[in-house]
Amino acid sequence: VYGFYYTTTTSGEPSWLITRGGPGIVGAGWTHVAYTVNTVDHVQKVYVNGNLRATTNYTQSIKYSDLGTRTYMGKHGDGSSNYDFNGGVDNIKVYNYALTQEQIATDIEFSAPLVPKVRLKFEETDGDIAYDSSGNRNRGNLGGAASCPGGASCPASGIGHSGGAFNFDGIDDYVDMGDNLDQTGSFTIMAWIKPDNVAITGHQRIII
Repeated sequence: VYGFYYTTTTSGEPSWLITRGGPGIVGAGWTHVAYTVNTVDHVQKVYVNGNLRATTNYTQSIKYSDLGTRTYMGKHGDGSSNYDFNGGVDNIKVYNYALTQEQIATDIEFSAPLVPKVRLKFEETDGDIAYDSSGNRNRGNLGGAASCPGGASCPASGIGHSGGAFNFDGIDDYVDMGDNLDQTGSFTIMAWIKPDNVAITGHQRIII
């Protein structure tokens, strides 16, 4: 499991700051993953099923220059299909601060003890919108300009870890979040995922 963000080096060169760790999860059923970035302590962490799997210290800030500000779920933002996610995604949450391991474990057990910036349950079975149940109206657009359900880039509704979920085909399915998820300070991203295909080239993206 990888967590990373984009920045630039002191010489202005682009750089992806990566933290990775944990067991392989393809074929393991529904797995909870969480990625935290603490811009005060300059540390990012990856958790799998509430267990800390990797920690890396960085001092560089998150950058959006040259990449644009749109956020996608299920595919790479540069248009490359090598990183499209193949499998199920359920209950994505984004917080505008870095949760502790204890808070992540509590969130897994009780589903939503804290109020996130975004919470997408992915329980829609019709229409083009993934609705935000956090109350902040940070909704996503299914498949971009495609008409859903049925469009080529629309994720399909299915059975999730709890309730519904979206299934991404690893080819062109995605959710366009616009600039709703832009974070320049500390944050946490978490989701239940069920990857189906280890044979896809490259690392599969949940959110980028």
